[in-house]
Amino acid sequence: MQTLSTSLASHPRFPLSHIQGATTDSVATEQLQQRAARQVALTAEQLQAHIEAHHCFLGSGGAGGRWQIVVVKQVSVGIYLGASARAGAQAILDGQHLTPESLADADGLQLPFMSGCALYAPDVELQGCDMSYSLLIDAHLRAADFERAELAHTDFSRADLREVSFVGANLRYCDFENCDLRGADFRGALLEGSRFPGAQLVGAKQ
Repeated sequence: MQTLSTSLASHPRFPLSHIQGATTDSVATEQLQQRAARQVALTAEQLQAHIEAHHCFLGSGGAGGRWQIVVVKQVSVGIYLGASARAGAQAILDGQHLTPESLADADGLQLPFMSGCALYAPDVELQGCDMSYSLLIDAHLRAADFERAELAHTDFSRADLREVSFVGANLRYCDFENCDLRGADFRGALLEGSRFPGAQLVGAKQ
């Protein structure tokens, strides 16, 4: 196991980590995370309702779209384009608060193509989940467990991912621009096509 103990100049496991990320002045990431932390956490029943509606959305044509990000009054918002569902509702968990209790009935969570901008969900257990092609920009996911998760093409820009476990996860083509990844564990993760400009990687395991 290798641990990065100093700021990266360049490392092949973390592509583009040697370059500066885009300016973050236009987005109030910390304030958005603090606001989400003050929200009443979703109950397991509320989250399950989102999951069921999202599965209906995907099954009726909602899969396969793409995200366009816009910033409105220092808040990043995802606009979903290129897919049209006939039923259900896409899971939009922007600014929501999840706890381990919220996920009590969500074993093997399947939420590809969801939006969780500024989601506040520290310490959650998401091993083996599928959140590929999703938005988790500006999210607070410190110490979350994404072991063996399917996260390909997910955008984590500016997220707090300190001490997160990505052991064995599929992280192909993920965007980690300006993420805080100090102490994160990438052992066995698939990183083809991912990008890390401006990421903090001190103590990351690889």
